[in-house]
Amino acid sequence: MRKTGTGLILRGALSALLLLAPLSPLTLTSCLSTHPELDITLESDFSDILQSIYDSNRSLTDKMRQIETSMQSGMADNRAAMQMIQAAVASLGGTMEEKLVAVEAAVRAQATSLETKLALIEAAVAAGFADTAAQQDLLQKAIASLGGNMEETLAAIEAALQAQTVGLEAKLGLVEAAVEGGFADNAEALALIQEAIESLGGSTEEKLAAIEAAVLSQTTALSAKLALIEAAVNKGFADEKEEQALIQSALESLGGSVEEKLAAIEEAIQSQTASLEKKLALIDAAQKSSVSSDDKTLDLIKQAVESLAGNVETKLAAIETAVKSRASGLETKIGLIQTAFNTGLANATTAAGLVQTALETVATSLGTVDTGLQEKIAGISTALTTLSTYMNGDLKTALAAILQAVQGQPDYSSALDAILTALNAMIVIMTP
Repeated sequence: MRKTGTGLILRGALSALLLLAPLSPLTLTSCLSTHPELDITLESDFSDILQSIYDSNRSLTDKMRQIETSMQSGMADNRAAMQMIQAAVASLGGTMEEKLVAVEAAVRAQATSLETKLALIEAAVAAGFADTAAQQDLLQKAIASLGGNMEETLAAIEAALQAQTVGLEAKLGLVEAAVEGGFADNAEALALIQEAIESLGGSTEEKLAAIEAAVLSQTTALSAKLALIEAAVNKGFADEKEEQALIQSALESLGGSVEEKLAAIEEAIQSQTASLEKKLALIDAAQKSSVSSDDKTLDLIKQAVESLAGNVETKLAAIETAVKSRASGLETKIGLIQTAFNTGLANATTAAGLVQTALETVATSLGTVDTGLQEKIAGISTALTTLSTYMNGDLKTALAAILQAVQGQPDYSSALDAILTALNAMIVIMTP
């Protein structure tokens, strides 16, 4: 016999709830059967779950345990589970602080998996009583609640990233919390983000749309967005133009005053979860958007160089990669080379070579082969070599002159003319 009364009402509530649910990126097949008697059992079980979710005498931890059990037994698919978790969060009474306490208790408990806790935290953020800081705190507590050693904890994180019950934004937050907790280094973080991207269903366009949504999110740190963009480029989901557009979107997603935006940029620049190449592209976008002044841009570049790990060779390799990237402009590249020389990472020969590389990279990015531009680049290279000889390898003044020359120029050809004029003027003064 089918349940009547309250059971029927609750079944109707679930049906309405599931009809309103948005489609998840990839929906797992639940263990539904076409046999009528099994359908009856399923409906009765859903009624019990819903009754539990709205029971004010039961803790959020118990509700989450029951929802997870329904997924493990095949009674609820991802879409149903997500909606039940949202309903459990919506059923919480009391003040915002009291609701957050209830969520924290469920996150700390050993009763559910990291995947379920991640879905709970996402629902709490969506409900409006957990901001970005609270989200990261909850994610760190969720990771801390895991038993086992470092490898087992990382395995649990990977499993949660591959789950279909949470969005990309929440997964990025989990990776960030894993890095902050010392469970993943820079390389591992990038690999984890790539796993999160791979967990997305749909076409390349749909994956790119999900990445764009995460980049625009207000609950994801800028450093995590940079790492996401890097992973998206590495996986082939975004080309150079899309990369620049994503970085610009990440910058535009920052709220608050100019000072607050710069603080967020500095935090991203100092992080270990994004490459120097992406950091330089962010700095470039900040300068072009007038968020950063010329002096502040040089300061940000210095911070980016200081954030580099490894020996001199490793750091120089990262600088060379950033100089060769088309994601940043000439002025930012020259600022990077100047910083590398002034801090002793690059000698005069290396710095002069990097300048030529920067000039050629920008020329190539224009998409046309201009003989005049190549002649100007060759002239600048010769002038730098001459100055290096006169200055006994001290190119500090010359690099500063190059940076000053390119600032405010209307086009690339004019920038090259300004550089050549500045260097030739110095050569005239120093000629014996």
